[in-house]
Amino acid sequence: MILTQIEAKEACDWLRAAGFPQYAQLYEDSLFPLEISVVTRDHDFLDRDAIEALCRRLNTLNKCAVMKLEITPQRKQSEDSDEDEPCAISGRWTFQRDSKRWSRLEELDVFSLPGDQARPPRRALQEG
Repeated sequence: MILTQIEAKEACDWLRAAGFPQYAQLYEDSLFPLEISVVTRDHDFLDRDAIEALCRRLNTLNKCAVMKLEITPQRKQSEDSDEDEPCAISGRWTFQRDSKRWSRLEELDVFSLPGDQARPPRRALQEG
Protein backbone atom coordinates (compact mmCIF):
# COMPACT_ATOMS: atom_id res chain seq x y z
CA MET A 1 0.00 0.00 0.00
CA ILE A 2 2.83 2.39 0.86
CA LEU A 3 4.58 1.46 -2.39
CA THR A 4 1.44 2.42 -4.34
CA GLN A 5 1.30 5.78 -2.55
CA ILE A 6 4.93 6.41 -3.49
CA GLU A 7 4.20 5.45 -7.10
CA ALA A 8 1.25 7.88 -7.17
CA LYS A 9 3.33 10.73 -5.78
CA GLU A 10 6.11 10.02 -8.27
CA ALA A 11 3.58 9.92 -11.12
CA CYS A 12 2.13 13.29 -10.06
CA ASP A 13 5.63 14.79 -9.78
CA TRP A 14 6.48 13.49 -13.24
CA LEU A 15 3.24 14.84 -14.71
CA ARG A 16 3.95 18.31 -13.34
CA ALA A 17 7.57 18.31 -14.52
CA ALA A 18 6.68 17.01 -17.99
CA GLY A 19 3.99 19.61 -18.71
CA PHE A 20 0.86 17.72 -17.63
CA PRO A 21 0.01 19.38 -14.29
CA GLN A 22 -3.72 19.25 -14.99
CA TYR A 23 -3.74 15.47 -14.53
CA ALA A 24 -1.92 15.66 -11.20
CA GLN A 25 -4.56 18.18 -10.08
CA LEU A 26 -7.40 15.93 -11.23
CA TYR A 27 -5.90 13.02 -9.29
CA GLU A 28 -5.45 15.09 -6.14
CA ASP A 29 -9.06 16.26 -6.48
CA SER A 30 -10.18 12.58 -6.60
CA LEU A 31 -11.41 12.89 -10.19
CA PHE A 32 -9.74 9.69 -11.32
CA PRO A 33 -9.92 7.20 -12.97
CA LEU A 34 -9.60 8.86 -16.38
CA GLU A 35 -10.40 7.41 -19.76
CA ILE A 36 -6.94 7.06 -21.33
CA SER A 37 -8.18 7.16 -24.94
CA VAL A 38 -9.57 10.67 -24.40
CA VAL A 39 -6.25 11.81 -22.93
CA THR A 40 -4.36 10.47 -25.94
CA ARG A 41 -6.68 12.48 -28.22
CA ASP A 42 -5.82 15.61 -26.20
CA HIS A 43 -2.16 15.02 -26.96
CA ASP A 44 -2.31 13.62 -30.49
CA PHE A 45 0.68 15.79 -31.43
CA LEU A 46 3.04 13.81 -29.15
CA ASP A 47 5.23 11.00 -30.47
CA ARG A 48 4.62 7.40 -29.49
CA ASP A 49 7.27 7.31 -26.73
CA ALA A 50 5.89 10.45 -25.08
CA ILE A 51 2.30 9.16 -25.19
CA GLU A 52 3.41 5.83 -23.71
CA ALA A 53 5.25 7.59 -20.87
CA LEU A 54 2.19 9.74 -20.15
CA CYS A 55 -0.16 6.74 -20.25
CA ARG A 56 2.06 4.75 -17.88
CA ARG A 57 1.76 7.50 -15.27
CA LEU A 58 -1.98 7.91 -15.79
CA ASN A 59 -2.52 4.16 -15.54
CA THR A 60 -0.62 4.19 -12.25
CA LEU A 61 -2.94 6.92 -10.96
CA ASN A 62 -6.01 5.09 -12.29
CA LYS A 63 -4.91 2.00 -10.37
CA CYS A 64 -4.39 4.05 -7.19
CA ALA A 65 -7.79 5.72 -7.56
CA VAL A 66 -9.51 2.38 -7.92
CA MET A 67 -7.78 1.26 -4.74
CA LYS A 68 -9.13 4.45 -3.09
CA LEU A 69 -5.72 5.65 -2.02
CA GLU A 70 -5.16 9.24 -1.11
CA ILE A 71 -1.92 11.16 -1.34
CA THR A 72 -1.20 14.46 0.29
CA PRO A 73 -0.03 17.00 -2.23
CA GLN A 74 3.28 18.46 -1.22
CA ARG A 75 3.67 21.87 -2.77
CA LYS A 76 7.11 23.17 -3.43
CA GLN A 77 7.96 26.78 -2.70
CA SER A 78 8.33 27.46 -6.41
CA GLU A 79 4.75 26.33 -7.06
CA ASP A 80 3.45 29.09 -4.79
CA SER A 81 5.48 31.77 -6.54
CA ASP A 82 3.66 34.29 -8.73
CA GLU A 83 6.73 34.40 -10.97
CA ASP A 84 6.26 30.83 -12.20
CA GLU A 85 3.74 30.63 -15.01
CA PRO A 86 2.13 27.17 -14.99
CA CYS A 87 1.88 25.71 -18.45
CA ALA A 88 0.52 22.53 -19.95
CA ILE A 89 1.78 21.32 -23.30
CA SER A 90 -1.77 20.72 -24.55
CA GLY A 91 -3.61 23.75 -25.86
CA ARG A 92 -6.88 22.22 -24.66
CA TRP A 93 -6.14 23.19 -21.04
CA THR A 94 -5.81 26.59 -19.36
CA PHE A 95 -4.68 27.73 -15.94
CA GLN A 96 -6.99 30.10 -14.06
CA ARG A 97 -4.68 32.43 -12.13
CA ASP A 98 -7.35 33.67 -9.71
CA SER A 99 -8.38 30.19 -8.55
CA LYS A 100 -5.02 28.53 -9.30
CA ARG A 101 -6.90 25.68 -10.98
CA TRP A 102 -6.63 23.92 -14.34
CA SER A 103 -9.69 23.73 -16.58
CA ARG A 104 -10.47 22.32 -19.99
CA LEU A 105 -11.09 24.68 -22.87
CA GLU A 106 -13.28 22.08 -24.52
CA GLU A 107 -15.22 19.65 -22.33
CA LEU A 108 -14.63 16.01 -23.20
CA ASP A 109 -15.79 13.03 -21.25
CA VAL A 110 -12.42 12.17 -19.63
CA PHE A 111 -14.10 11.16 -16.39
CA SER A 112 -15.86 8.10 -17.74
CA LEU A 113 -14.67 4.73 -16.56
CA PRO A 114 -12.78 2.54 -19.03
CA GLY A 115 -15.23 0.45 -21.03
CA ASP A 116 -18.09 2.97 -20.78
CA GLN A 117 -19.93 3.86 -23.95
CA ALA A 118 -18.15 6.74 -25.64
CA ARG A 119 -20.22 9.89 -25.73
CA PRO A 120 -19.60 12.64 -28.29
CA PRO A 121 -17.67 15.63 -26.90
CA ARG A 122 -19.61 18.69 -25.82
CA ARG A 123 -18.49 21.84 -27.61
CA ALA A 124 -17.33 24.93 -25.77
CA LEU A 125 -19.35 28.13 -26.17
CA GLN A 126 -18.69 29.77 -29.51
CA GLU A 127 -17.75 33.41 -29.67
CA GLY A 128 -20.53 35.43 -31.17
